Amino acid sequence: MVKWDVLIGKIITWFVIELVIDAAGLDQIADYGEFLEDQFHQAGQVVMLNSYKI
Repeated sequence: MVKWDVLIGKIITWFVIELVIDAAGLDQIADYGEFLEDQFHQAGQVVMLNSYKI
């Protein structure tokens, strides 16, 4: 039964942390960071493709 208590405790802790992060608006910051990373990655691919045309 101890393992179930630990698992339930970790799930509750994770859920509370997610609520706090979402309430603080930090989730949108992380999503925006991923968006910027994707944009820079795509821009790098375009530069590489253009350099191969030469």
